Amino acid sequence: MRTFTNLIRPDDPYRVGRHLFRKQPPLLAGFAAIWVDDGERAVPVSAAMVYLRLHRIQEKVLDPERFDFGFRSVATIDADETGKLVEVADLDLLQARQHAAVLAGHSFLDDLYGLSAAAAIPARGVRAVEEALKDSAARRRGMAQIVDTALGDDPASPDLRVACMRSGVTLESAWRGLSLPFVINDQHARGQEGDETAVEWLAAAAVEKALAVALVAGRMANRCTWPGKAHIGGALEKVAWDGFPSLLPAPGSDQPTSLF
Repeated sequence: MRTFTNLIRPDDPYRVGRHLFRKQPPLLAGFAAIWVDDGERAVPVSAAMVYLRLHRIQEKVLDPERFDFGFRSVATIDADETGKLVEVADLDLLQARQHAAVLAGHSFLDDLYGLSAAAAIPARGVRAVEEALKDSAARRRGMAQIVDTALGDDPASPDLRVACMRSGVTLESAWRGLSLPFVINDQHARGQEGDETAVEWLAAAAVEKALAVALVAGRMANRCTWPGKAHIGGALEKVAWDGFPSLLPAPGSDQPTSLF
């Protein structure tokens, strides 16, 4: 299993383990996973959490061209490492529920059910978020507001690409994850073009999807906005893509690497 991140302390993105003289800005955490069909069930092959800084008392206005975000993504093409992948995703979900201002997913209960089924040990974070989604009373004071971008009023939509378009998020660069079906073919996802490229592709796909979820959720929760259209490609290029070198276009080409 490989981890990709731009965070200094990916296990403590909210800095709760450090004594700080001033309170950190609230964060919106967007979660996404990429799934394959192994012949029996849907299995996660990558998962990512993306973090957007928010304003404490009003909507945060983002630069629509090149806004910043933090991320951690994990991916594996080894079925024996699925349990480790779920452990990392579970930790990120547990921390987000306790410390984020907003925690978002798309078709969240489906993702949580799949993670729970694939877990090697009890998944406390997955279970806590699932309980909060099913029972609004389970959300205690001080816990994250949970948003499912597939459910609710406009701009929510079962199709994440539609939700993005309704929210003013451009998708011309969204070639890694958003165009995938909910479950992709196991043979392709586990390295038909070479292991290194496959792992990076899966991790990048999860980052892209998680960022889209975070932006839509920010609009739905009235926590962030931007003038015009948010260019997801510009933000990804600025913040993330240098961490996935095998996916960069060949010199003289503007076409990304694709395994499909």
